[in-house]
This record gives sequence, structure tokens and C-alpha cells, in this order.
Amino acid sequence: NGKSTIINLIAQLLRFRNEKCGLIGTMGSGIHPKIKNKGLTTPDIISIHKSIRKFSDNKVKTVAMEISSHGIYQNRIKGLIFEAAVFTNLTHDHLDFHKNMNNYFNVKLKLFTEYKNKKKIIFIDNYYGNKIYSLLKNKNKIKTVSLENKNADYYSSNIKYTENGINFLVNSKYGVKQVSTKLYGEFSVTNILLTIATLVNNKKDYNFFIDNMKYIKSLSGRMQKLQKKQKPIVFIDFAHTPDAVKKVLVSVKKHFPDNEITTIFGCGGDRDVSKRKIMGKIIDKYSNKIIVTNDNPRNENQNVIAKHIVSGIKKSSNFSIILDRRKAIKESLNKTSLNNIVLILGKGHETHQIINNKSIILNDREEVLKAFNLQ
Repeated sequence: NGKSTIINLIAQLLRFRNEKCGLIGTMGSGIHPKIKNKGLTTPDIISIHKSIRKFSDNKVKTVAMEISSHGIYQNRIKGLIFEAAVFTNLTHDHLDFHKNMNNYFNVKLKLFTEYKNKKKIIFIDNYYGNKIYSLLKNKNKIKTVSLENKNADYYSSNIKYTENGINFLVNSKYGVKQVSTKLYGEFSVTNILLTIATLVNNKKDYNFFIDNMKYIKSLSGRMQKLQKKQKPIVFIDFAHTPDAVKKVLVSVKKHFPDNEITTIFGCGGDRDVSKRKIMGKIIDKYSNKIIVTNDNPRNENQNVIAKHIVSGIKKSSNFSIILDRRKAIKESLNKTSLNNIVLILGKGHETHQIINNKSIILNDREEVLKAFNLQ
């Protein structure tokens, strides 16, 4: 919910200053933009040190990495010292592992209390961000970020959502500056503010990074827009938690208030069952049409997963179940009218679908492009 985008924004902005940036995260690891070796979001500590050594050998001065709650809990980052630690949000996810939100929070908190970091950047517009801020004693090390709280170190104002992106003002002690970006969604404003707060050390940095924000490109599978003449607009997003799904749908409505939305999504098998009905309910509330499909069912019965999701959808709603994800994407683009939006959620950048221990090649973006050309 922001981690992949933020480390990518950091890397893109540093490149404008001719600085290399090493990345470690959900998309893999490498020197931006050459990322490979996809595995765990946060690898084991030996693999992390190997990556850092390679980066160092290639004269890389900065490493931006995603820290997962599993990675913290399993001591995969034990001994690392951070220049900056960033908190985005904490929402219903991984409860099959953590059991409850309190355990989940306490694990995330460790990054800010048990690891050395010179600067802590915290988004305070949510309950857990405020809680972390209140628990940390040395407030001088903290930079707060908000969408509207004028007491924050970095906050936005005058946010305008258009069909081509977002325009807004950034407010800080370094002044007020206009940001224009081709990214979409309110969460993109949050991610941009967190990135600026992380990178900026003086007014020169502030002006430079904000001025270059207009050249930033969206990350693969993160509110990625695909468009072809005489076809509906398609957005592909990795959203697979109730909170992320809601944020995507609400954001699309802000950018395209007059367009109907068709949402294609599923839920992972052998994972948290409790979020399925919740996600069905959220998507039902904000979509005009729903197609329930597969999203890595793994060893679980695909029909059972779909049934759990459908339990959150009203019987009177316009929904269908097409478990073949390829077919679901193709059919949605065939049957959705020109002025409507098709949202394909859950897999984002992923290139495979896992069914019964088999990894089948499937990438949402490629399937959309195929469907565009076949019609």
C-alpha cells in the first residue's frame, strides 16, 4: 500500500540528479531501472547484504527498500542501519500470519523503535500513523506528512483530479510549490509527499525534486493506465486489500466522475479468508459491474473463493463469475462501452498465476494489449 511506488519514486527522482539508486522490494532487486530476481518483498539478510555489496561495487550511494512485516518479524533486516524510515499506512492484510491488527502494528512499530534511523517520515492521516508519532520520543527526528493537516511538515492543498493526472500544492517550511503529475489517485498525492519528505534536506532539494515530478512515470501494475482508440480506458492495479481496493475505486471516481466502472478481481487462495466478503462488499458499493475471477487460488477450491467474495455482493447487483482470468479480461473489454472504465485489480505487475502448485504465465497488462488488438 505505497511501498513499491515510494521506492520507485525515490529512484526516479535521484536519476534526474544523475545518482544511481539500488532497489529491493516486491518488484525484485537491482539498480534502477534494471530490476530482476523477483522473490520475497524483503529477502533474507544474507541476500540483502549481497545486493548492497553489488550496489556498492557499482558506485551506488543510495538503496531504497521495502520492509515487510514478515521481514521484520523474521529478523530478515536484523543489524541494518537506515538513513530514513517511512510509514505509509497499516490496514487489513496478512492477518492469516499476524492473527490481529495489534500484533501487526507492533511488528511494524519495531522499524521505528528498534532500528537506527536518522529520519522518520510518518503519514499522520490515519490512526496507526498518529499512534506511531505519539509513541516516538525524539520528535526532532520526525517529519510528518498529511493531505490536509496544516501542522504537518509537508501537506497538500488545492488537489485537482483530471483525466490526465493530478495537480496540487505542496506546503512546507521551504515554501509552497505546484506539483503536476501524470499519476492517478489520492494515494499518489500521499506517496509523492512521503517521497519528497524523505529526499529533501534543504530548499534546493525541495525545488529540484518537485520541479521534476512532472516527468515521473507510473510503476508497472500500480494505477497503470492503458488506452486505445475506440476502447474503454483500462487501469491495472496491485490492490488486493480492502483498504487499497476502496482507495483505487474512490480515486477513479474522482478522476472520472461521469464514467461507469467495471471491476475485475479475485482473492488469493490459502490466505486470509476474512477479507473476501469485505472486498466483495466494497467493490459492489463503488462499481457498476463486477467480474469475479481467479487471483492465485493456489491449492484452494476456486469456486469456494468466489463464493466467499460473492457473499459480500448484493444479489441485485450486476456481477458474474468468470474464473478464467484471461477470458474475464477479454470479455470485459468486449462488452464494456467506450466511455466506461475497466479496473483490473489484484495482480498488478505479476507475470504468473498460481493454480494447484502450477505457475502459469499470465500478466494482466499483456492480456489487455492482446484483447485490444484482437477486437
